[in-house]
Amino acid sequence: MDFFFLDGTGIFQDDNAKSHRALIIQNWFREHKDSFSHMNWPPQRADLNPIENLWDILEHRLRGGSFLPQSVQCLGAKLMQTWTIISAETIQNLIETVPRRMRAVIRVKGGPTKY
Repeated sequence: MDFFFLDGTGIFQDDNAKSHRALIIQNWFREHKDSFSHMNWPPQRADLNPIENLWDILEHRLRGGSFLPQSVQCLGAKLMQTWTIISAETIQNLIETVPRRMRAVIRVKGGPTKY
């Protein structure tokens, strides 16, 4: 946040993931409360959220190479580089799956889906 939002205008959209509830993370948020806003967001089902698929693509591409970060800054640079090569077509395709995902969840009355 400090790198991209020097003026403290960044917003962390917290999806209430278990990892964000850890005490060490909560302490970190308190220590950095002046660096950015912390917006709570209702948890989402992963099968309805194409963003989860984007994270999977990003992770797969990072793990697919021989890249081993030597520092947090190196990892951040590699993440940014990898993120920028995900095509607009890939993102658009994921967005277009949302109606199908929602119909699938409705069809199984909230149960598990293929997504």
